[in-house]
Amino acid sequence: MKYEKPWWIEHEEMKKRKRREARGVTKEELTKRGKKSKRKGSKGGREAKAYLERTVGGTYIVQHGDPVATSGPLAGVMRVECKRNKRIAAERWVEQAERDAASAALPEAIVLWREDTEVGIGKKMPPWRVCLDADKYFADWQELAERRVKDEA
Repeated sequence: MKYEKPWWIEHEEMKKRKRREARGVTKEELTKRGKKSKRKGSKGGREAKAYLERTVGGTYIVQHGDPVATSGPLAGVMRVECKRNKRIAAERWVEQAERDAASAALPEAIVLWREDTEVGIGKKMPPWRVCLDADKYFADWQELAERRVKDEA
């Protein structure tokens, strides 16, 4: 015999759902991140921190799974969002980084990401990639090219 919920349980669930909808809370916002997910984010932040210290220079600390520059060329200039996922959702990530940069009063935001899975015959980890706004990127390159021309003259 199939179990059917009593009417009062269904009624209570419906009341809770209506209260959530009235507040504008979606079901996705109610889901909690698990311990494994938090560890994965923290580990990715530490890996990104080591990568940035090795390639860009400066010192970084990891806050909420993302490297934050305390000194060096990115300090006070750029927000670095760190992601390690199997599926790529670059647009959402860039929007999140830009929101976080605006709330921290930083002018630039990038997303440093790589796939989470090992690839290839030798099982090596995929390289880190960067997502950022193309208009800002090409404007910076144009400015750099103009400075090089000015320095050569």
